[in-house]
Amino acid sequence: MVDLNLLKDSKQLPWKSFSLHSSLKDVCLKNFKTIDKKDKEFFKIHLSDKCKVEIKYNISNPFTKPEESFTELKKLRSKKDFASFNNIFDDKQQKSELCFLLSVKEGQKLSHPIYINLPATQEYQNFKYGIDMQKNSFANIYETYQKNIKKACIHNVNSFISMQENSCLKFVSENSKISAVTSTRHMYNYLHKNSQFYLNYYSVENLSNYDNAKNKLEAQSSSVPDSVSDSVPEISSLYNVHTFLIGEAANFFEQALILAKNKTNRQHYSNIYHLKPYGQSSQLHKTMLDDSAKSIFNALIFIGSNCHKVNSHQLNNNLSFSKKTKIISQPQLQVKTDDVKATHGSTTGQVQAEELYYLQSRGISFAKSKQLLKQAFVKETQDNITNLIIKKDINNILKGYDE
Repeated sequence: MVDLNLLKDSKQLPWKSFSLHSSLKDVCLKNFKTIDKKDKEFFKIHLSDKCKVEIKYNISNPFTKPEESFTELKKLRSKKDFASFNNIFDDKQQKSELCFLLSVKEGQKLSHPIYINLPATQEYQNFKYGIDMQKNSFANIYETYQKNIKKACIHNVNSFISMQENSCLKFVSENSKISAVTSTRHMYNYLHKNSQFYLNYYSVENLSNYDNAKNKLEAQSSSVPDSVSDSVPEISSLYNVHTFLIGEAANFFEQALILAKNKTNRQHYSNIYHLKPYGQSSQLHKTMLDDSAKSIFNALIFIGSNCHKVNSHQLNNNLSFSKKTKIISQPQLQVKTDDVKATHGSTTGQVQAEELYYLQSRGISFAKSKQLLKQAFVKETQDNITNLIIKKDINNILKGYDE
């Protein structure tokens, strides 16, 4: 991940900011359960596209780590990053097993989106899956959580995505339906030559999720060690993305939106590694907070030696509707070569009274004025979504934030 030596004197160390880092060790190996192997209703595929994909269940993880062959990357990544944090979710038997591997066959273009339904039916649950986009393939994937969630205290998801030559994937991930007290999401993406990966991530908090998670925490506090229950925020989520552009002219575009309120803790870590020339990446992360919500954005764009003609942009925008919110933004660039274009930036501010007054002076109510400003703020994060069905689902989730 990031070279954390730069932050060793800071109180905002990424792995310490997530309160369960030390406490999880007391419970996860004893209590974490993998998904029932009999339950294979993980995703929905349109009948016309079933012949274009191949699915394997409960297999050893076939994904290797090609980034380890890059010397610069070995020196860059710290042993204290979330890669090691993620290991505490695995026992020795299940460490290398995927619940399923979905492969889009070579030269196939899916006409309809694939829906991945992440299960969250155990108090402590670990879930792993993989996606292999073979050469010249195309797909839309929408990842969400199952609606009927009985109970969830800590939920962890890992995905491994391989983009082969000339493949294209538009991936939308949202965790708004889950009401787990703590949820973590780790994503490892490997992009080969001329591949294109569009990632849209949404974390939208609504009142029902907050109340459900709070009730679960209170009900389960007696069965969880005191060292864990005392340190757990009422709702906390972590999204950790590692993207490796290991082929020439690989393209990665990420847009993320965090809408949080109440007493919640939303953390987003994204690291983009350009390891070959002619690559392109773009990262737009927007956060809108209300009440006493907290947000952390920690992102790195790394451009290695001999990676000329790389074009990369990173931007973090934060908007607050309350003086009690807390926002930490740490955009970072590390460039090891010349002849590249690389920019990064961050903005943080509150809604201006003049903006609300202007809208109200035009006959718009105060509540409607706030809603219009929110809609204008989040609209840009949907530019990568071209599928109308998925866009409609996302719009319905965004509307629930104001209800």
